[in-house]
Amino acid sequence: MSRTKVFLVSSGLGHVARGYESFTEECFRALRFDDTLDLHLFRGEGERLEGEIALHPLRRRAAFTRAFSHLIQKSPYYIEQVSFGLKLWPYVAQESPDVILFSDGTLGNFLWQIRYWRNYQYRLLFSNGGPLDPPFNRWDLVHEVAPVHYENAIRSGESPDKLIMLPYATNCPGTFAPLLPEDRRALRHAIGLPEDRIILLSVGALSADHKRMDYLINEVAQLPEPRPFLLLLGQPKPDTKAIESLARRTLGENNFLIRTVVPEGVADFYRASDIFALASLHEGLARVLLEASVHGLPCIVHDYEVPRFVLGDLGYYGDFTTAGSLARIVHSLCLASNTPQAQAARHRMISEQFSWDILRPRYVKMLHDAASRVIPPPRSFREPTCPA
Repeated sequence: MSRTKVFLVSSGLGHVARGYESFTEECFRALRFDDTLDLHLFRGEGERLEGEIALHPLRRRAAFTRAFSHLIQKSPYYIEQVSFGLKLWPYVAQESPDVILFSDGTLGNFLWQIRYWRNYQYRLLFSNGGPLDPPFNRWDLVHEVAPVHYENAIRSGESPDKLIMLPYATNCPGTFAPLLPEDRRALRHAIGLPEDRIILLSVGALSADHKRMDYLINEVAQLPEPRPFLLLLGQPKPDTKAIESLARRTLGENNFLIRTVVPEGVADFYRASDIFALASLHEGLARVLLEASVHGLPCIVHDYEVPRFVLGDLGYYGDFTTAGSLARIVHSLCLASNTPQAQAARHRMISEQFSWDILRPRYVKMLHDAASRVIPPPRSFREPTCPA
């Protein structure tokens, strides 16, 4: 029996740290030995395993890309996606994949256009981790990562036959062993964190935009002394220096750390921290909540459907559209004890619902289901563009 050939594609993988990229890489590693699949991972930079190919697109943050962006009046992100798609095209023509799985809408539109003009037969499987809103008329199957997004797509008129609700999976160690106090102090010393303070961690883009790091800083600044040490990990953005300046002004030089680390190094910071907070008001399905919970951290989040789906009764919820809401929860957690039993319960919750061990068969089925889709003839090249 022939295997289903799947291209997993991510232009930012290797130089951008988002949930899109970590999901694509983990998916390849979790499914690559399945006998029914022939997987190939196309990444932006840094091929590591057999079956991975780095295409080296024009990076969105490169000076040349920014200059070219200004010249042609297209965003640097758009230029990166299209340059990645152009480098992917020869592999598509030669290998004839059954399915291409992608998470970036701009790349998906490009791949649809190539299929339209060249009459290729690959199916387009969009993993909607953003999430983007319908219509999804150019893509053959849409992977929704939380029930609320699936339900919103149905209400918007998308056919249930075109949608699959399947949460992001994450890597979960089989057993959970909290660090002993002396081991935690040694780890903190090794990675440059204070050894004797409560550490509040947030992971995400270092920006006042979607991840709202400015709100988090201002909330911590409201807390009475001794405040927790604030640790922000993530990808720099144009306003990162302003975020640093705000933290320095409101918290003091020795009370915070802002850092960008390689994905493989983030686990040590989870293990060294006490509390996790995510200040964003909307997410597709925040993979950082899975990662923090796997390491036993109590998670403070804005109260809406997605965190409730991920964390259930083990989350700490507030209204982050108002000042003081996050600060009150942090203060109460600073006074509470994060027992080994509570840490193990969080790890167990994620392991039983979101681990690759549990969800792997459903991901394999999703790829086979995508490959069996009948590609509808497009009405027109100018039919409405899917969101990007």
